[in-house]
Amino acid sequence: MNLTRDALYVRSDIIGKAQRGKWTANRAEAVAKKLGVGPLASVPHTFMFDPMREEFWTMPMAVAWIASRTEDAVREAWDAYRENCWDWHFKESRIGFEGPVAGGFFLEARSKASMHLLVLSESYDHVTGEVDGDAKWWMSPGAAEQALLTALSIPCFEATGVTGSEGIRVSIPPIEWIDLKCFSDVREDYYSAVGARRGATGRYDKVLVPRKGIILLWPASKPRIPLPQLMRPEGPGYMPLFCAAQWIATSGGKVDFDPCDTQPWQIAFQELLDRISSNEVRISGVRDSARQLIDGVIFAACQVDYPFSDAANELGWSEVYYLQSCPYLDEGHWRRGFDDSFRNRSDVRWRHLMVAKEDISRFWPVELTSPLKSGAAGRPSSMHLIQAEFGERAARGEVESTLKAQAQLLAEWLVKNYRENPPAGRKAIENRIRAAYNKARRA
Repeated sequence: MNLTRDALYVRSDIIGKAQRGKWTANRAEAVAKKLGVGPLASVPHTFMFDPMREEFWTMPMAVAWIASRTEDAVREAWDAYRENCWDWHFKESRIGFEGPVAGGFFLEARSKASMHLLVLSESYDHVTGEVDGDAKWWMSPGAAEQALLTALSIPCFEATGVTGSEGIRVSIPPIEWIDLKCFSDVREDYYSAVGARRGATGRYDKVLVPRKGIILLWPASKPRIPLPQLMRPEGPGYMPLFCAAQWIATSGGKVDFDPCDTQPWQIAFQELLDRISSNEVRISGVRDSARQLIDGVIFAACQVDYPFSDAANELGWSEVYYLQSCPYLDEGHWRRGFDDSFRNRSDVRWRHLMVAKEDISRFWPVELTSPLKSGAAGRPSSMHLIQAEFGERAARGEVESTLKAQAQLLAEWLVKNYRENPPAGRKAIENRIRAAYNKARRA
């Protein structure tokens, strides 16, 4: 906020009255807003502080991610963000040595993140009932802290810290994490086997861990949503592995089930991986920024972390490679890491796994006819097929430069794939998909 000198004076006067107890914080905010110098308490825009762009996280940031799997929780534990957040705090102080006790509201920047306060926050939420702990935390911060210390002692990745004796950043030996504990010194965390003064041997300040290592071992929670829109294995090319598994699990869209029910996914992935491992279904993945065909035998007897499943398991801690599958919502979501990958706790061998549509339709055929729905004036119509197909193309980013070209392409697709259904004219298609087309083009 850029304010003139007079505005800064007015703002300072308002804050002073709140500090002296003449005004409450709410009244100070109301006056500041009315005079155009507010708000006083404030937080910066989140887009200015994106923790997912930081290569290294502090220990509280890492624990916040493990416990919640949300960017917001990591941001709240980030000192660079906290020092730009201003909150009101009520304080009492004595005027003089024997004077009366007076109280006032003080506007202060948030203190540095503390591991102890983070661990206590979950208990506080439960006791006060302000926040449902299950909704806020994926696991308790205390358990998350212990999991992080265990990962550092294995080691799954490396932590660095500034030594107390030499004052330089060094790698912390994994064996030391068995005994290291978190202590606080003037509101700043440090790690040592025992409490140690600043500058002492065996003390590590400003400990950092790699963000990529944390996210690799504790991936983002899979979104709990209804089954995504079905992608049909039609035409040439490849489709995301999850979409193929969904096609199999739903019997081509004929069967609906609770996405959190693991059994349909187990059956579908077993059928799919059996075909892949015998090289009857071609599979490809991205490695070293290039897509390549993969020998299917690699997936024989492969363990699977099923979509929509957040159940804790040992796969993430193992050196054994396994298949991790995430629901396909759209192209952007898929490319940001919510995809299918072949990985273990320390490495992603292939990501963005895709299978050949032709192979999927051969073993799990696409019905070439579809029940007709009534169109205008009670006449049979194929528009529901047109709309579904355009929705899938838009999700893949396959949108033509003009509405006319898009409608013509869809009309030709309908004739080619649904010969027994009523055809649809280009103009009629344009009118039906116009709103969805404009939205897809803006996106």
